[in-house]
Amino acid sequence: MPDHLLIEMMCEDYEVFLEMAHVLKGLEVSILKGVLEHRSDKLWARVVVEASGGFSQTQILCPLMHLLHRRFS
Repeated sequence: MPDHLLIEMMCEDYEVFLEMAHVLKGLEVSILKGVLEHRSDKLWARVVVEASGGFSQTQILCPLMHLLHRRFS
């Protein structure tokens, strides 16, 4: 049975959102919904993904953390 995971991440610009989608696509999870919104003068990405039961949250979140580390270090 597939699991759904809500991911929220602050983005500096739209490019980060696109890179985030590229990372998720590489993990072969299904992106059910992706939204960019402004909150308190910040740009936030909110993505709902569907993964097979064999995926853990860590397997999805670690590559995204790596993306942030590369972008902001």
